Amino acid sequence: MGANCKGVLHAPKNKYMCTLRAPVNRVVMWHIVMLFILVSCSVSPGSTEKQDYGQIKSVLQSGWNTFNTYNSLSYVHMPEGFEIAFDFKYQGHNFSGYLPRANFIEGTDWSTPKLKARAHSWDGSYTRIEIDWAHVHVILETATHGDDFVALVTPAGGHQLPSRVIVRTGIIFNRDGILERSEESGIIGRFAGKEIRLYPATEVDIDFATPVSAPYLAMSLSEAAAVSTGRRRTLDEVRQIIDGQRAAHESRAAQFGPGRAEVYEAITTILAWNTIYEPVKDRVLSTVSRTWNENRGGYGLFCWDNFFMAYLCAIDNKELAFANVIEHLNDMTEEGFVPNNSQGNGRMSWDRSQPPVGGIMTREIYKQYPEQWFLEATFDKLLTWNRWWMTRRYHEGMLCWGSHQSINPFNDKAHNNHLAAVLESGLDDSPMYDDVPFDAELGILLLHDVGLNSLYVADCEALAEMAMEIGREEEAQELTERAGMIREQLKTLWNEEKGIFMNRRTDTGAFVEKYSPTLFYALMAKAATPEQAERMVNGYFYNEEHFWGDYIMPSISRSDPAFPEQSYWRGAIWAPMNFLTYLSMREYPNLDQARRDLSEKSLSLFVNEWNRMGYISENYSAFDGTGDDPRIRSHPFYSWGALLGIISFIEEGMMPAPEENLSGF
Repeated sequence: MGANCKGVLHAPKNKYMCTLRAPVNRVVMWHIVMLFILVSCSVSPGSTEKQDYGQIKSVLQSGWNTFNTYNSLSYVHMPEGFEIAFDFKYQGHNFSGYLPRANFIEGTDWSTPKLKARAHSWDGSYTRIEIDWAHVHVILETATHGDDFVALVTPAGGHQLPSRVIVRTGIIFNRDGILERSEESGIIGRFAGKEIRLYPATEVDIDFATPVSAPYLAMSLSEAAAVSTGRRRTLDEVRQIIDGQRAAHESRAAQFGPGRAEVYEAITTILAWNTIYEPVKDRVLSTVSRTWNENRGGYGLFCWDNFFMAYLCAIDNKELAFANVIEHLNDMTEEGFVPNNSQGNGRMSWDRSQPPVGGIMTREIYKQYPEQWFLEATFDKLLTWNRWWMTRRYHEGMLCWGSHQSINPFNDKAHNNHLAAVLESGLDDSPMYDDVPFDAELGILLLHDVGLNSLYVADCEALAEMAMEIGREEEAQELTERAGMIREQLKTLWNEEKGIFMNRRTDTGAFVEKYSPTLFYALMAKAATPEQAERMVNGYFYNEEHFWGDYIMPSISRSDPAFPEQSYWRGAIWAPMNFLTYLSMREYPNLDQARRDLSEKSLSLFVNEWNRMGYISENYSAFDGTGDDPRIRSHPFYSWGALLGIISFIEEGMMPAPEENLSGF
């Protein structure tokens, strides 16, 4: 039998892509070309960035990995798009079940597939995942051997009915190719200039009652099942390859030392599993969650989430860190800002952005991997976004969250209204904004927000450092002056009576008596005196009526009427809040103990849930520190939850110190 899958993929150019450099004069170009020919040491302006990123794309889009966003049990060889997927089925006396795909989502129904990802190397050389579904409970391990792929499915007990694994093949992303199957040659994928063969390493069952329209192998789960590509291998040979790659993966983690190895494995596992190939714009990038991508046309990018993910990748994956920043900036709107969200189905937030952390995270990635082309490839877009805030959100001396009138082809209900403006804050339902009026004409919440203005000052300063690094002194001066201006205004949000910076209404001039970790971000902007910083920490961080406790930091003060709700930003603990508060504390040496305490409690929260459930949660309960407390709404496998773990790497000096400036500033 055979399946003929043919198609041509034409990735459209990104209509929002900005040109970073002016066209080169033809005479100059001629001289440059001649000089290259003569001495082989010169290239045209801009070509280094393109060449370097082209090489990165080539590396990321090659070999075996979990590129298919719709199925966590799918392994794809790129660039051919040859897929090997693992389906499962069971058979009762007059009923059966079939699992054609699965992603990371928890359900209370016993028939909902429950996946626990336990390991995933960046390059797909080793993965391990536990599958618990209905009458099937197995461990799936995969590994690579050169350009070959092997997989081992091991029963983990609990099989109540006869069950099978269906090793299904396909050609995805509409790539050209032909699939064939024969008893002697296994399953063959034929592509231009390449052939990939899949062989069983254990006994194959005859199973015609399987709803698959491409060649597949059916294997009983009464014992271990295995497959390999390249050549036929025995079960022992498959196990040997898997054991070797598992050891290599564990060895890499062990380099970070006792207590950090499991944190490294957790961080790489969630980021690697949520990294996909996105065919619309022909790119590999990390996403918040595979399940969030499904209803968004194949991918969903969220402004501050994706910059955080780029930084998380920088723990030891330069290529993916660079790619995540560059590709995220490629989704800028024509107006010049990074949107709240951008989706595969064409939807975009044309009316609003999200917290300006792009410059901060890009600078930190550059500290880890100081390659100047990366700054040159990203600076102008980050600068355009930075300027946009002053054009669209500046009101009476400071910035305000907002949502302005714009195109709205998807009829987004959150558009030029209060809800949309709050969504720009990234804190979707925070009690801080419940009673703050929205001015539709101005397109802003009538509030000077401590968090927004603090992050903006830090963004200006990060970009100023980057500007100096690449010889853009004029822009560096512009950014430094803007940071200073907003910082001076930010100082007026200090409430001497309360001993903390507070949000203030612009219509009434009254402080808003709602306390959130975002108020600590004023420290990142260096708007506080050392005495004010210490007063804030003693009065609020260490105060059990506000943020201190067994599990910290709640997204709203424990004394707030909304805190018991816990649902989303109304009391639950969020990794980005802990992370940004930690960065803020690092600016003040007199807060070293508070900083260490925040690091330790964040790490404990992260590791406990990873060990207990295999979760890296979107948010955590402030009551019991779990990601499955019924009072909260939290996705169990959400990328930015790993920020809780990366804090400890900064604390131990395994990541560059965020408070240290670049050498050229």
